[in-house]
Amino acid sequence: GVVGLLENLKVKRTLLIGGEPSIYPHIFELMEKLQKSQIKFGLVSNGRKLKNFEFVKRLKKSGLESMSISIEGPNAEEHDYLTQIPGSYAETICGLENANLVGINVSSNTVMCQRNIGYLEEIVDSIIDKVKRFTFNFCGDCITNERNTFLKLNPREAIQAFQKIYDYSVKKNIKIKLVTPMPYCIFDKDYLQKFKEENIISGGPCQ
Repeated sequence: GVVGLLENLKVKRTLLIGGEPSIYPHIFELMEKLQKSQIKFGLVSNGRKLKNFEFVKRLKKSGLESMSISIEGPNAEEHDYLTQIPGSYAETICGLENANLVGINVSSNTVMCQRNIGYLEEIVDSIIDKVKRFTFNFCGDCITNERNTFLKLNPREAIQAFQKIYDYSVKKNIKIKLVTPMPYCIFDKDYLQKFKEENIISGGPCQ
């Protein structure tokens, strides 16, 4: 199976991502196989299923040490608007808190878009006591759902927003990372040097 393939490739760490991996019916069996093979793994989730504390305890028992939970707004109104699921913010925050309770290292991920680009500092403040690191990516062209294109940012808008939240991260003494690969030429040169030194962006001369 997949775990055997990872062993043959001598993979040391992998990331379980989706879709939504927490609803995969064999997630615990997969985690236990990875753990047995001494392959470390993380999880990226919307956090909603983690409102079930027994589920979170089983994740920890199955070897999960770290995870990233998606936070799209600073409050229920903004987050639920973007997820289009009423009540999702409350479930996600509950899941985040449960993960902390069982000792899973939690980071957040926020997709920057037209709706939340003005709230990034507020998003950080709303969960600053609950997460170890803040990651960001951005909403570009949507190839599967054209009706959502009004939310997209162009890369320059995304970079400007990330540079601003970087300044805020320095002020708050927190760790952040941009996980969407970006061409270096659209960064401000002074920021680019800092980002390279601190390893908080991925990208290259051209994407």
